[in-house]
Amino acid sequence: MVYSIYVFLDDRNRPYYVGKTNNMKRRRKEHLEEIAKGNKLPKYNAVRKYRSYGVAFKMRRIRTTKSESKAYRLERYYIKKYRKMGYKLFNCTHGGPDELPLKINNPKRIRSKGIKLPLKKKSKKFKKLKRRKQNGR
Repeated sequence: MVYSIYVFLDDRNRPYYVGKTNNMKRRRKEHLEEIAKGNKLPKYNAVRKYRSYGVAFKMRRIRTTKSESKAYRLERYYIKKYRKMGYKLFNCTHGGPDELPLKINNPKRIRSKGIKLPLKKKSKKFKKLKRRKQNGR
C-alpha cells in the first residue's frame, strides 16, 4: 500500500494543513463532505474562509512512501518544517496517531513564525530556595 503526505494550499500556494492518507481521492472527498457538513475544525474553517474569497480548494500530494510508520514520521517532519518556515498551520496535533491535541486558537501562543509555547516563569521564592540549595544552606 502507498501512503501519501498532502497539504492544503491557499491562493498563494502556502500550506495551511498537512495530512496523511492511503487514498488521495477518497480523502479529498471526505474533506469536502466535512466542509459541506459545517464541521468546525480549524482546517475546515480556513477552507470555508478561502472559498468565501473565491479561492478553490487545493489539496496536493508532497510525498509518498510504502510504510505507514514512515508516513507518520514524514507527516510530523513536514508539520514541523512548515511551522519553522513561518507558515500558520491548522493541524490540531503535531502529527501521527498518538499525539496530544495542540492549543492552536490561543492568540498568545500564535506568532507570525508558527506556534511558540510560552516559557514557565518561576517565582521569586523558588529562585531563593534554589540559590540556598546551591550555596549549601
